[in-house]
Amino acid sequence: MIVVSVRTLLGAAEPDHSGAGIVLAAVSLVVMPVLSWAERRTGRELGSAPAVADSKQTPLCTCLSGALLVGLVAWRGDACCAPATVAPGQGAPGCTDGCCPSPDRH
Repeated sequence: MIVVSVRTLLGAAEPDHSGAGIVLAAVSLVVMPVLSWAERRTGRELGSAPAVADSKQTPLCTCLSGALLVGLVAWRGDACCAPATVAPGQGAPGCTDGCCPSPDRH
């Protein structure tokens, strides 16, 4: 993944869909809250303030996983129509009717 990421950032390769990234983000979205709850419970049982404090940061990781999942799913469809890249009521350059042609139709 690192090699592909570096090649893409340097312009030597085109960005591609990431099925593995979507699966990993979805699994993380489900698993992180469970791990947070278990870490908080264990931290309290052991009287470990650092473990309890760390468990309170895990929900932020869950939110980031959710944002990543939304971004990856949007990219899998039409990237320039993703909410983060298009202002409400406007299409991105090259878009028609608020939707973008897929990269293979440019």
